[in-house]
Amino acid sequence: MEQELDDIVYGLYDLEADEIKIVQESQPPNARIENTERPLPKGSRVTLGGVKYAIQLVQALLAETMDGLTWPRLVDAFTLATQPHLMAQEATSDDTLKVKAWAKRWNENLPPGALVTAIEQMGAANLAVRKSGSTWHVSLKAKPQQSSAEDVNYDAWLAMRILGPAPAIQLATPTLSVIGFDDWTNTIKALAA
Repeated sequence: MEQELDDIVYGLYDLEADEIKIVQESQPPNARIENTERPLPKGSRVTLGGVKYAIQLVQALLAETMDGLTWPRLVDAFTLATQPHLMAQEATSDDTLKVKAWAKRWNENLPPGALVTAIEQMGAANLAVRKSGSTWHVSLKAKPQQSSAEDVNYDAWLAMRILGPAPAIQLATPTLSVIGFDDWTNTIKALAA
């Protein structure tokens, strides 16, 4: 359906093949998020703790899409998945009950800067980072696989659901207020070198 809409718009503007290519290359990579419902995991949540959880969450977030995420979008998704109060604030009325049930289970304890620590520990051996417009694009080098921890996968899925579809124009900064984003970006730039 999305492709049909794109084709209609291209037709309305009488775009030629080379112009369509320019438009498509300027858009963020195709980030297909699985829209099917996922049930909240049952039983007790196993707390992974700190950096171990952060690493698995980054992997799960990147696995939610076929080809990774832009850096600001990864920061937004990580922020939502690790801050239940913010997730509740950003949830639409359709997702309020899901977020409330999830927030009751969420029990991780992350140190400050856990996302950057996870990125540093995963390093260039696990992450592919490339320039994409005015930002960076981050993906897993190995075939994306979900975490073995069911709750981490749910955290990633719910965060991406609440975050919603990627904007047509890539953003250079996160939509959520994140202290230290510019410093964090230096870590990503170093991986791209």
